[in-house]
Amino acid sequence: MYEEMSLEETLYRLVRPRPDWFDIDAVQLGLSRVLTEFRALAIPLTRFDQLMQICNSQRLRDVVAAEPGLKGVKGLKTDYPQHAALHELGKRSEVSSDLCQLAALVICTLEKWDKRICSGAYDEKDVAMFSRRLEAIWRQVRLISEIGVELLPPVTRDVETFYNALDDVIEQLDPREKEALGTDYAYLVEIRRFFNFYLGGGRIYERSRKGSEPGRTIESSSLNVSTDFSDPESELAPDSSHDNVLGSRRNWDQIRESEIYKAGNSPDELEDGPRLMRAHQALASAHGGSFKQVAIRARNRLVHQ
Repeated sequence: MYEEMSLEETLYRLVRPRPDWFDIDAVQLGLSRVLTEFRALAIPLTRFDQLMQICNSQRLRDVVAAEPGLKGVKGLKTDYPQHAALHELGKRSEVSSDLCQLAALVICTLEKWDKRICSGAYDEKDVAMFSRRLEAIWRQVRLISEIGVELLPPVTRDVETFYNALDDVIEQLDPREKEALGTDYAYLVEIRRFFNFYLGGGRIYERSRKGSEPGRTIESSSLNVSTDFSDPESELAPDSSHDNVLGSRRNWDQIRESEIYKAGNSPDELEDGPRLMRAHQALASAHGGSFKQVAIRARNRLVHQ
């Protein structure tokens, strides 16, 4: 990357700094940590050795033209999010290589996305989208904890490969794991959203299955409702009510492979849709009957059996 740029222009693209280069010492340490991962990911970078030497020898302030005056950190995270993220990575005593690799891939992706926009093939909406995603992705890099970072799949230089792997990780989390992750789950989703938009995707409402991935088979089954459900000592005959419930369940092979089943829970707890009750009598609409009344009566029959 940055083949046609000067050394100073390359540094500006890598950092996207505020003109005063706020806390440049922390920035150059954060940049050094991320640049190391460019080579680990085999991402081509012009003047790599020279850039590393500048950061490691703490000569960044001698290379760039920083505007005089100290403005403080206010506004840095929103107006110059890439600068803010590298500053954060430089302030920490330790940073995992996985997080630095993610930052390296984000820098590479943003540069490609920016060039795409500058080619003139995109309108103002695309520019606005780029700006929003740029701010959002660096916010996730700054805020995600080590627990969230450990869930990231191995970072690769191929964006689509990494996106698909991250999509798999997120989709395989069950509700309890999502709740336990808390904000880290939201950060992972935002990271996925960034790469999704770069690849030309839209809003993610549900998983779009890959062509080679087998779909989940959902079977509708009619379950007879007996008095045993509510009162095992009831004197009513088991077939006294002909109401039944229509539910959606996976096939048995997939139930056995599910984490819920392996954890020792009942297969009856694993359903992929709502339960629908079907009354044993037709709706007497001519006599003032309504769907609401039918539902209330059916529920009462279950409670009082």
